[in-house]
Amino acid sequence: MRLMEWALRTRAYSPKVVMFQQLAPAIANDGKCEAFVHLGGDNIYCTVDELRNAVKQPPSNFRGDE
Repeated sequence: MRLMEWALRTRAYSPKVVMFQQLAPAIANDGKCEAFVHLGGDNIYCTVDELRNAVKQPPSNFRGDE
């Protein structure tokens, strides 16, 4: 917890946080989702059921397969 507080105080991650705050509304289906999960690729999940179904399916390829 102290490390996180230190990182926030020193603003070590501020540029990343600001970037994600700016990108989140555009990523979240133009504000249609109150909360969302992005697992990579083009898929964005707005509901728990969508996320559960996505996690049950194995990915088509793994990192390093290419």
